[in-house]
Amino acid sequence: MAKRTRMDEELDQVAALRHARKDDASVEALRQALASRYSLVVESAAIAAKALGATELSDALAGAYDRFYGRHEQDDKGCLAKTACIVALNTFERSDEERLLRGARHIQMEPVFGGSVDVAGLLRGECLAGLVTIGYERAHEIAVDLLIDNEVETRAVAVKALETLGGQEGLLALRLKALVGDKEPSIVGDCLAAMLRRAPVDSLPFVRTQLERRSPPIALEAALALAQTHRPEVLPLLLAVRSARPDEEIQIGLLMPIALLRTDEAYRFLMEVLASERAYAATEAVKALRLYADDPIRRSEIQTEVERRSEASIRRMFELRYRDTDAE
Repeated sequence: MAKRTRMDEELDQVAALRHARKDDASVEALRQALASRYSLVVESAAIAAKALGATELSDALAGAYDRFYGRHEQDDKGCLAKTACIVALNTFERSDEERLLRGARHIQMEPVFGGSVDVAGLLRGECLAGLVTIGYERAHEIAVDLLIDNEVETRAVAVKALETLGGQEGLLALRLKALVGDKEPSIVGDCLAAMLRRAPVDSLPFVRTQLERRSPPIALEAALALAQTHRPEVLPLLLAVRSARPDEEIQIGLLMPIALLRTDEAYRFLMEVLASERAYAATEAVKALRLYADDPIRRSEIQTEVERRSEASIRRMFELRYRDTDAE
């Protein structure tokens, strides 16, 4: 059996505090853990402090965060300690501008097989979120910088920050990012959805253009963004695009956004797809119609149509997706 290390012992001590009652003893134990030289111990202590709501540890969290910069940076593999400390400070609303700005710009390269990788993406995102919360006057600039971050999670936080900040500059940044694109289509979808939430009337024509003219992955992200608005004009728009763009990816991909509208008209259209279109489309319609199956009458109607089609792929999808619904 491997010999237990000092770090193992400290981790065990912190783990015992995860579900402890907040009192002077537990707070003092976490204060000592936050002073540890081991980043994993500090990470665990910061998580425990956040869970306990120990706001009196804010200074200790800030001190631990500072300690893992500079010559001690290599001791915080993966930026785990710094990130956990900032998350706790943000939760306690005790983050300060200087520390957040440092983290939002921090890059930490660590070796991996064949090269190196930046591990500070999550930290940058958390620090940007903190800057938005404290009302930093140039948060828009940091958010725009992070729209091109290497880490998808950080780019997603940047989109959310721009939505929260609002204003014409935020909308224009989201619009530009949607036009330039992203290697992850979901980021473009996040931009479009954020625009529709902030300025639904003004943004609708732009998002409609993305639906009608962009590549299928982006068009479908636009469809999902539109479906989230539940506006009455969305269903006719989605149906028109499905008629105008016959490629299979669009034909199949639009069924779920249509279902998400949760209207009687959307339900009837999906039932028509199940009843009359080719098996691959009908199978996907069964999947989308699952959103309506909590209504026993509609579930029965779906099942009846599945049985009428009597095709193996359609029946298998129904059995897979509806096994937990009441057949009555």
